[in-house]
Amino acid sequence: MSEAMESDFFSWTIKAIRDDASKPTWLEDRKSEWVPLVEHTLRHIILDAYTVILLSDKERCWFVEYALGYLNSSRRMRPFFPIYAPASSIASMLSPYNARQSTEMIPLIRDMLSISFGEKYLFWYVGRIDDFNAKLAFSHDYNFNWILDEQMSNSFSLSSVDETLDIKLLQLLRIFDKSLSAALFGEIVWGG
Repeated sequence: MSEAMESDFFSWTIKAIRDDASKPTWLEDRKSEWVPLVEHTLRHIILDAYTVILLSDKERCWFVEYALGYLNSSRRMRPFFPIYAPASSIASMLSPYNARQSTEMIPLIRDMLSISFGEKYLFWYVGRIDDFNAKLAFSHDYNFNWILDEQMSNSFSLSSVDETLDIKLLQLLRIFDKSLSAALFGEIVWGG
């Protein structure tokens, strides 16, 4: 890759937003929130080989299914992205005990995930903070959160009453997907 084609992630992201066919111009206004969160996440995925566990609240289950297929589509012409969405498995595992909403189960679930992935996993959570999956995600140090109706550190916030929320989620997914490819193929250089 020539030096002319490489760029820092901040500049690369602005260009990706401006060039994207879905025209997420609103995201350029929020680039200072978006870029550090994505860069931190990509560092864990690309440089540290972390697995991503995608969770959502009940209203965003459609997004989880869509994101799984979108990110690992054979049209991407890249290695598969290590992303899993075990939320339904976790729910079915807990349902015999009627403990779906029990925070007492979180350490047990975390132990199970640690056995599977060591400590090299992060949660990508999309939704409201009052969902069990949010509590599970927030119990871990490494997260990629897209939170609704709240402001939280190390999270990207959106409004649930925004009529274009679903469109914005899809636009964020497109930009994240492009960022992932750029990081994999050396189109960006990492900041300090």
